[in-house]
Amino acid sequence: MDILFFSTLLISKLLKSGESRGTDAGWILIAEGDKARYFAKPFNRTKGFILKFLRYAWVTKWKVDNRPLCPECQAYMHITKKASTRQYYFICRHKISHKNGEPVFQPWDVGLPLKALKFVSIRREYTERYNKKIKDEGKIVTPARKIRKPWNIGKPENLA
Repeated sequence: MDILFFSTLLISKLLKSGESRGTDAGWILIAEGDKARYFAKPFNRTKGFILKFLRYAWVTKWKVDNRPLCPECQAYMHITKKASTRQYYFICRHKISHKNGEPVFQPWDVGLPLKALKFVSIRREYTERYNKKIKDEGKIVTPARKIRKPWNIGKPENLA
């Protein structure tokens, strides 16, 4: 697995004005071959952006370096997500090697060091508070991933 770091901050440096845009963001993804397996929520470029971004990158790298083994068959587990909730978790699909013939699941934060778990919990608490506030105000927010214009792969050699 590869871990990739993207930031529009880097792209904005290429602007002729030499100034960054007000909407710069950075995000982290985990790729396995040509397939993206995990996308972190974007980090907006605010005060402390670089430090938070690098800390989250460390947590993500730790997850790649310490990918769990299936407790039943000892094979490396794979990253997957629930399409509806965007929840990530680890799965082992080697059903024939498992006692009950079913896939085995592990939580996304399995084995994460306590300090790292506290760090990611802070961001999750902010998100939860924001979502509750929006819900209490009666607003309905559609995630960008549901309204974003899809793109098609133009070159047949890039189809997997």
